Amino acid sequence: MTAFGYIRASTERQDLDKQPHLLLEYAQEQRLQINVFVEVEISSRKSQRERRIAELLERLQSGDLLLVAELRRMGRNMLETLNLINTLHEKGAQLAFVRQPEKIDIYLGFGTVCEADRE
Repeated sequence: MTAFGYIRASTERQDLDKQPHLLLEYAQEQRLQINVFVEVEISSRKSQRERRIAELLERLQSGDLLLVAELRRMGRNMLETLNLINTLHEKGAQLAFVRQPEKIDIYLGFGTVCEADRE
């Protein structure tokens, strides 16, 4: 398993130093080692390639873990974020929102309910 830390700040007001600290603190509590940090200072309005999300999706494999400070660091809007979560789930990668650990369960649960409803 490879653990990735994704750090994105969209404005100068947001401190890029806080997010790595949060991720490292979480990793220590969970007895994890973050192997790769992907850091970008760019608006969420930029493309996935510019935000290095595409790079993460290419690199993450089944069993890998992606650590993100909070949900809003992942996407521009709910649809994009849900699509990213779904893609990670399909790849077999795990995702943890350090500040909002309950959020991933809510979204995966919602996706499961929607999938069951379609069947």
